[in-house]
Amino acid sequence: MGHYCWKCGQYLANEKFSGKGHARHICKMCMAEERAHRRQILKEKRERGEIPELKLKPVSQEVIDYVENEIIPRYAAFDKAHQESHVLMVIEQSIKLAEHTPAMNSDMVYIIAAFHDHGLINGRENHHKDSCTILEADEFVKSHFTRKQIVTMGRAVEDHRASNQKKPRNGYGMIVAEADR
Repeated sequence: MGHYCWKCGQYLANEKFSGKGHARHICKMCMAEERAHRRQILKEKRERGEIPELKLKPVSQEVIDYVENEIIPRYAAFDKAHQESHVLMVIEQSIKLAEHTPAMNSDMVYIIAAFHDHGLINGRENHHKDSCTILEADEFVKSHFTRKQIVTMGRAVEDHRASNQKKPRNGYGMIVAEADR
């Protein structure tokens, strides 16, 4: 059994559909083409000056140094899918995604991405909740961010899990969840 793709007009196996865009039944290939087309249009509009270039404030060197020296090395003890390369990829992707929303605090994005799987230290089952607890208890985080920012970051870390049935509670959670996929 399969579905009919409304974009390319083919009947395809279920595996050819992502589940996103389910109401429209568009296959993965067509969805990728749509996204690429939208990115190209945005790029052309930016080049013509119709859309201003987006600028995200750079991440502070202090935050980068702390994460690189204290947080990332801890990932070496986790399973193969959650090693240092994984957290570095999530950080990079999170920053790229945040560039499209300049109102985001780049230091917060960086910290959230760095801590998102940190709870694996206590096992996989509740790692998202444990990651939140670890982030909120971190002395560096407490000394560099307001209580409100810490709560926002904690929620984002907790909401990052792909199997989570609920939509992330804030934009930071949406960024890290998407970057983690």
